[in-house]
Amino acid sequence: MKTINDIDARIERVSKMLLAGEYEDVPSGILADGTPYRISEYETKDAKDCIIESHRNHIDVQFVISGSEWINLYAGSGLTSVGEYNAEADAEFWQDGIIESRTIMRPGSIMVIKENVPHMGCVQIDGPEKVKKLVCKIEA
Repeated sequence: MKTINDIDARIERVSKMLLAGEYEDVPSGILADGTPYRISEYETKDAKDCIIESHRNHIDVQFVISGSEWINLYAGSGLTSVGEYNAEADAEFWQDGIIESRTIMRPGSIMVIKENVPHMGCVQIDGPEKVKKLVCKIEA
């Protein structure tokens, strides 16, 4: 069983690897410590065209490589479910949430999003912009 200290230590280790650029020479999608990651490239859009998601079993460590976007975090109440929970992807999708906080992510920014925290990325700041982002999934 993982303890909070184990999880926090892994988050810290992954964050240090990302800031040091240790993902750049690892095309397999697995960091040196075994943490899986994926790199996404997309164009930001208006929040009304984005979707809120949450994960039951994983913590996201999101790292922006290029571009900028808003990431919105939502209150757990007031959300309307959109479809069934996808256990394979560990993803639930929502709409109609109340934003609790929002952060501008720029190149080099890291955000840790704990399990069961509804969040929305891909949100444009002043207009559409191309973003390249790396997301690690850490088992909660």
